Amino acid sequence: MDQVQRGHLIPLQRVAFLCSASCCDAAAKGAGAGGGGGAGAMAALQECAARCSLPVQAAQQVAHQAVQDFQARFQNCATRCQDAARESLPAGGAAPSQKETDRAQATLLSCLDRQCGDEFLGKAGKLRADIEGGLKQASAQSRR
Repeated sequence: MDQVQRGHLIPLQRVAFLCSASCCDAAAKGAGAGGGGGAGAMAALQECAARCSLPVQAAQQVAHQAVQDFQARFQNCATRCQDAARESLPAGGAAPSQKETDRAQATLLSCLDRQCGDEFLGKAGKLRADIEGGLKQASAQSRR
């Protein structure tokens, strides 16, 4: 995510800040040239600055949604592991022995490590690529 932030989000924020500064410059020139200023000028400044921040907001939404989807898929995997661990415990509502509890715990940890950890560690590169693709698309749309 650090690469995504440095390569995409921070440059977009820079552009947005420079754009907002241009809005301030334009508002200052308009007020200084006898343009009156007032509430209308302030509203125009705020609208201009809000437009400048739209690409950053869209990019942050893309990144947030991709990470949220990734986390949800990981949570689903963890839930399957918890189910497998519960199923390894004796049925009937009797309290499991320490040995059975330890075995269920080992089942859970092994599943989390082998299935979820390995699977999702391998998907981290795709997550980054998906985020970068979405950011490029959002950036291209904002230039229109």
